[in-house]
Amino acid sequence: MKTQNERLLEWAINKIETEYKNDVALLIGDFGFLEGHSDKSTGCFDYFVPATEKALSLSKTFIIDGTGYDLYPRSWERLENMAKFDDNMPTILLNGTILYARSDEDIERFKECQKKLLTNLKNPGFTYPKSLEKLSEAMQIYQTLMFEENLGRIRMGAGYISDYLANSIALLNGTYLKNDCFGVENDIAEMSLIPENFISYYNAIIKAETANELKNLSYMIIMSVRKLLDERKPAGTAAEPKDLQGLAWWYEELSHTWKNIYAACDSGNTHFAFVRACYLQGELDIVAEEFGIPGYDFFSSFSAKNLTELKKEAKKAEEHLLSLLKEQNIKINKYNNVDEFLSTN
Repeated sequence: MKTQNERLLEWAINKIETEYKNDVALLIGDFGFLEGHSDKSTGCFDYFVPATEKALSLSKTFIIDGTGYDLYPRSWERLENMAKFDDNMPTILLNGTILYARSDEDIERFKECQKKLLTNLKNPGFTYPKSLEKLSEAMQIYQTLMFEENLGRIRMGAGYISDYLANSIALLNGTYLKNDCFGVENDIAEMSLIPENFISYYNAIIKAETANELKNLSYMIIMSVRKLLDERKPAGTAAEPKDLQGLAWWYEELSHTWKNIYAACDSGNTHFAFVRACYLQGELDIVAEEFGIPGYDFFSSFSAKNLTELKKEAKKAEEHLLSLLKEQNIKINKYNNVDEFLSTN
């Protein structure tokens, strides 16, 4: 006697072959993901890959004897994004078993997506930046969470933070979460690179009862992952020096900001020194990333009680930047007076 899942699978395949034969590229089952929906030997459907707009009408959600089913579409674009970890749930791709295929070409395309995902996992040049992306997403959620007062929303935010961070760790280890929400701590425990106290923080978030607990734990679990990522940052490789002409033009435009800061420090104008230094620090962060040059953290030296250190550090940043331009023999358009400018322009 056929099981419920076997009968449903037959129904889905028959429906595709009779009503959507040229419209559905693949029918995929993910036997390891949804508890209670399948047995390992037969399984039931998970999603289909549409080939035409008509295929979308195959979508159906229903409940049989208390178990919910969802036959839904996942486009080729989404699967290809999964291979690049731009779409979560890589298990849906890697655990995917082809139950029906329109053609050999569709089978090959699906297998290529799986292969691409596994290839990306073996490349630290791919996994480390993606790991940073997941950390960044967790930090963005944390920023919102800190201003939230509703306990349920705070708990949900902490849960999403934990999920993004778990995926970040998996990528750092060149792997993925095989059990998803059914045993993340077990997956993490098997990895070689684990942030300090991550698993205990992860479990503590689940057990936390108050908003303050959740906010504090979210901060600590983020910091534990940040620390590990900082420690594991890949060593820089020799690269062709970037053309810094654009940096020279930026400096010519922003040079007056340094002048403003020096004047404010000399006169003791704390407010103006703070505002202009804040602006300049932001600009320096942008050009450091854009031109691949060292960052200049001079704003940490700001103190309303004594502006001497701020001026000193700002001067160091300016001199360092000018030395980089000098190394590439890039001339700054600088004149002593208007007459000098007019005589050469």
